[in-house]
Amino acid sequence: NTQHASSYNNSWSYFKVDAVAYINANRNWTVEERNHTVSTIWAGNVNVQNHYNTLTWVGGVRAAATPGLPNPNPIPAIPYTAEALAFAKTTGKPPSLTPSPSPPSAPAPTTQHTSSQPDDFWPKRPWSPEPKLPPYDIDMVKANSASREAWLSTEPYMPPPSHGSQWHGVQVLGVGGYGAAGLWVQTYAAGNIRDKMVIKEAKPFTASQWRDPKNWRDRLPREIRIHQLVEERRSVEPDSCRHLVCSCGHRLWMQSRRYRLYLDFYSGGDMRSAMKNYAENWTKNEDDSEFNEEEYLSEGLIWYTIRPLATACSLLHKGSLSDGELYGWRPITHLDLQLPNVVLGISDSKDRENEGSEPPYVPIIADFGISFLSSEGHGCTLSGPPEDFIPTFDTRYPPERNQPPSDDIKLGEKTDVWGIGNIAYKLIMNGLIDQGPVRCDAHTQDEDFEEYDGKIPLAAQHWRNLFQNDDTNVLSYDCPKCRPTESYTDDLKQLVRRCLNYEQGKRPTLLEIIAEADQHFGEFSGHMDELMDKGRYNLKEPNFEEFLIGEAMDIDT
Repeated sequence: NTQHASSYNNSWSYFKVDAVAYINANRNWTVEERNHTVSTIWAGNVNVQNHYNTLTWVGGVRAAATPGLPNPNPIPAIPYTAEALAFAKTTGKPPSLTPSPSPPSAPAPTTQHTSSQPDDFWPKRPWSPEPKLPPYDIDMVKANSASREAWLSTEPYMPPPSHGSQWHGVQVLGVGGYGAAGLWVQTYAAGNIRDKMVIKEAKPFTASQWRDPKNWRDRLPREIRIHQLVEERRSVEPDSCRHLVCSCGHRLWMQSRRYRLYLDFYSGGDMRSAMKNYAENWTKNEDDSEFNEEEYLSEGLIWYTIRPLATACSLLHKGSLSDGELYGWRPITHLDLQLPNVVLGISDSKDRENEGSEPPYVPIIADFGISFLSSEGHGCTLSGPPEDFIPTFDTRYPPERNQPPSDDIKLGEKTDVWGIGNIAYKLIMNGLIDQGPVRCDAHTQDEDFEEYDGKIPLAAQHWRNLFQNDDTNVLSYDCPKCRPTESYTDDLKQLVRRCLNYEQGKRPTLLEIIAEADQHFGEFSGHMDELMDKGRYNLKEPNFEEFLIGEAMDIDT
């Protein structure tokens, strides 16, 4: 019997529905055995893939029902094992159906993300002595003030010869799913502040995550290695790395499966928090006496934000902003371009009086926590069974991150282009939107998207998203939810729509984005003037006045 599958918008999902239903009805297997079997069949049986790739499309849209399992039925009598799944993923062929009652005499093929010899990708032994760290529970740091104070009370533990006796944690800056960040200040003996830095401590890894090669590059945790590569380029092309967060080093605790990053401090806070005043204004009704339709983020700042994000991502992907791609460079895909991951540096007002100076707010891309460092030079695909990578559907991320791995769809430059569009969309909307961009032309309620008021997320696999975005379906002038968009030029909105196209081929390149931004500032010189005028902004700045260099600190010793 076929099942209703209107919520399953890719071939893998249709197959999984049929396979799970058949196994539940005809096999007495554990959930693990079922999952191994389903993923092994999909990875190693091209006939099954072709069956579902062909029959789940009807008239250019996804079928409302699954086509049923192919004939002959691919479900084996004996469940596939983890070794079988590894073989299928490695070879693209179905494994032998012969059961293995005892461990095989030869080592079984392994997936890209398992290894019986962790020394192959871990730091070489002997490891440096590790200072003892107090317990660190990120959920407690997020929810409990006592836990936050306990974390801030720790020394920085920077690698020798540095020592942390005059460094003091003073404020938690943010806590997310992958770690916590806090502000530490260094004081003179008299107690006056001499320096500041941000410490980001990654969420402790599980044993399996720590042994997973995909989380490591060049014998370092992937995030650390990405920071190292950026700093190597900064030493050669400092201006090219101006809009990438600056790292001062790291400390690795191999036994505890933890690490810390030591980063520059940016006093403007993150861009999501900075948008609070605009968001509060645009959530008011038009007849509210406190609503001000003239209070919207300046278009010049949006264009200026788009351009640095594009140049920073271009550096990550090519290794250089000069001609061509840097020889031997492995592309870095950020994968997590969100407003909270863009921090704002604040330039000195005296510097802005000089010709060629920077605007008052300088966007900086931060947080490489889930960024991908390619092992090859042509983008990457996620490896592993789809259920490993798609625990939930998240509209803040591009379409290719919300579907099973595919050799046809790479996570690369166009993935970050979508992320830039996501940020620009939210700036145009002048809001604190925790969901991803949505379509304006969903005139009927779709029960699959009730939490989005029936609107269809641009990241969703839906037939409406197969068409190119335009002014009638994204950032539409007549959409009640898009009131602020009337204040911006068609050029800006059209660029953002193109960045958010479902298909990668319909999105612009990073260089095209940079060229369009340059062209806009050439044609609209007034936008550059308003960009340089700090009085034009109503961004909410965090109050760090008590932590200014030279200020006296009351430090308990």
